[in-house]
Amino acid sequence: MHSADGHGVTVISLDVTNSTNLEAKEHIERGDIKGPTLITAASQTDGRGRNDRSWVSEKGNFFGTFIVDPQVSVEHIAQSSFVASLALYDTIVSSVSGVQGVTLKWPNDVLIDGKKVAGILLEYQPPYVLIGIGVNLLSYPDNVMINATSISKSCGTVIAMDKFIDLLCTSMTERLQQWRTQGFCALSAQWQEKAHPKGTAIVIRDEDISDYNATYQGLDHN
Repeated sequence: MHSADGHGVTVISLDVTNSTNLEAKEHIERGDIKGPTLITAASQTDGRGRNDRSWVSEKGNFFGTFIVDPQVSVEHIAQSSFVASLALYDTIVSSVSGVQGVTLKWPNDVLIDGKKVAGILLEYQPPYVLIGIGVNLLSYPDNVMINATSISKSCGTVIAMDKFIDLLCTSMTERLQQWRTQGFCALSAQWQEKAHPKGTAIVIRDEDISDYNATYQGLDHN
């Protein structure tokens, strides 16, 4: 465990765990959390995405969960997904010189050239929000259902894990502070600048894993 300089986030690094989100819940239940915390693992045996879908967890990629007290009302908790998306966008752009084609996809994906490179999973364990993040740094799943890529594949760059974690912690801290001080309106405007254009076809999946085709028409600032 170490607290990296500059951002004030306590980083707990594990070799292997079942899931960084489950690990985060255990730390909360033990009363271990004293401030913003990131739990990372070199590999996961039971990583999960939205709607309990399995998340392929190959070594060399990033798997982590931020534990933060958002200091907002419960009805605004879901906004933290957009905070995390912007933090990931900032981190990727800072990590790879001259990178092109990075976009945000509603509600929780980051793309490079239209291919998924990162995903976010939110869970609420009062008073904390768990922001689970998976990033394909080195490899990506060969899954015909998901058009995926990795930063290494798309950009020809291998990012050192320590560098990526420090940049992500800094970006997350800055975006959380922006959310708390400026509100969601400023964040949503910046998210939309970096997102796919209006009119983009999207698929909405509910808790029953049913799919609904829709068209993205922008964000409600609330």
